[in-house]
Amino acid sequence: MAFLHWPTSAHIPLMNNMREGYPFISDVTGNLTSPVNWYIYDRCRGKIDPENLAKPRTKLKELSHNTVKKVGYSICNALTWGETEEAHPNLGVLLWHQIKEWHVTEIYQDALTRGYWTQQFWQDGHEAPLHPQETIYFRINEVLLCYRWMALEGLVDRFEQHPTSRDIILATHDANLSYSSRAEEPDTDRPKKQNFRRTRTIPGNGVLPPMDGLIDWLERVSAESHRPALLHTLEIGLRISETEENTLLPGVMHARKLSHIRRSVSHRKWTSQTRLLKYNLSDDAMIGVLPDRRVSFSDADVISMRVIGKGAKVRLVHMARKTAQAAWHYADSTRIHILNRNNISPLDAPAQLFLNRDGHPLTAAAMIRGISRANENSTDAVKITAHVLRHLFACFYLKNAIEGQAAREGLTMDQLSYEQIEKIAEAPARTLQLHLGHTYFEDTAGYIKLVIEWWLTPKYFTMWNNYLDGQNA
Repeated sequence: MAFLHWPTSAHIPLMNNMREGYPFISDVTGNLTSPVNWYIYDRCRGKIDPENLAKPRTKLKELSHNTVKKVGYSICNALTWGETEEAHPNLGVLLWHQIKEWHVTEIYQDALTRGYWTQQFWQDGHEAPLHPQETIYFRINEVLLCYRWMALEGLVDRFEQHPTSRDIILATHDANLSYSSRAEEPDTDRPKKQNFRRTRTIPGNGVLPPMDGLIDWLERVSAESHRPALLHTLEIGLRISETEENTLLPGVMHARKLSHIRRSVSHRKWTSQTRLLKYNLSDDAMIGVLPDRRVSFSDADVISMRVIGKGAKVRLVHMARKTAQAAWHYADSTRIHILNRNNISPLDAPAQLFLNRDGHPLTAAAMIRGISRANENSTDAVKITAHVLRHLFACFYLKNAIEGQAAREGLTMDQLSYEQIEKIAEAPARTLQLHLGHTYFEDTAGYIKLVIEWWLTPKYFTMWNNYLDGQNA
């Protein structure tokens, strides 16, 4: 079994290429797997370029702590699998330098997919398949990167050597037979394990700023790119993390840098091939491309586009003409000014619509920093966060839908009861669920409660204050 360690200042003098904060791996005997640790060290400090292993980066950028942990645990998991003979009985124990590419892509990946190589299976014999995109893809990709890098450096031999197809089938078959001998018979009385679901913040528990507070706050946001980017995000209801990959300009040559895209907003069919971006609602390669000029300046009341969001889920979102046209007004003015200021030609410009002052794509992290600066300059008791903008979109959407439906029925808002508002709001909330990309309606339904309280509470407390002042006596 391989073990992952986190070095302290006491370890570092004893080992080369070790740094506090970067993990290292030892095998079951306690010996260091030095070449693997050399990879982890260079990978974590950003020297290794996943897109070009043969050309180390000269400008280093450390990986985030979460990514460092995922890199370390992914490789450690694979080395533990190699040392576990029961996982591949006809191959015996595979030490780190004996693992081949086909071991990883055929037998190890199959065990992950079937749910055999999981903690739960080895505890109770019940398969627990892992998430193919969020877990399996990262583990397999990281292990392959590690071994291909070691092969290029001459640290392992014949990593890409494959046996015959028959040998691969027999090895996989024997591995599955070994797993099945540990498997428990299905128990119909055993309660089905519920998939883990993160406890999310309920929208109804939040506090939203008044309209004048929102306008004042927006005035404090940097006007060049942050403000138009946040307004675009607000008017469509995007998550901040979705903005960068879903504001691509049509008509631009673009190659997606898959290693730099957050996996939660990366499509499995995307490649790093350079493509001419087009506004196309049917082509998966064109997800995230903004409506072109023809559509944006047409007579359409509502304009749609496909975006990719959390969990790599693709959804259709809609925007008003004004929003689509505002994006092109920014592209034709502020964006061109930024490119000219930095001597960047249109051919070398990034495909992302919103740029920072240096002409690079405006990232989610930069937008969040802009939000924080605006909050620091604001005296309002209610601070606006990235997700509050999404809450505001949802509440404005529902409020206008309720007002419109009430008007069609010849009612004023003061004539609607709490129950009537809830009933009217359910249908638009169902469409809002699809727009926001919520899996569960209960997550969207929280906005109904929030908009009612945000809307009605001030009115009733005004009446109460009037009573206290003797005006309703």
